[in-house]
Amino acid sequence: MPKRRELLNHPPIHFIRTKDKWGRECYCFLLASDLKIRLLKAALKNPIVDLTRYGKVLASGFGHVPSEADIALLMEKYGFDARKFA
Repeated sequence: MPKRRELLNHPPIHFIRTKDKWGRECYCFLLASDLKIRLLKAALKNPIVDLTRYGKVLASGFGHVPSEADIALLMEKYGFDARKFA
């Protein structure tokens, strides 16, 4: 798992809200370049999209807001403050 200082050389972390194939609300934090995010936005017009083709999923779950566990994980492992998405 990368350490905080190693993330400085990685693309940014993006928060994505979407629905799964059964229509349930879900979210994920994706480590991806801006180019990959633009490609992903275009791909989201399709009914099913594999997010792992566009970046590394750091945390995900069901619902509209991230869980406290995911928020804590992102802060601990990546130094990323996800509280603004809660």
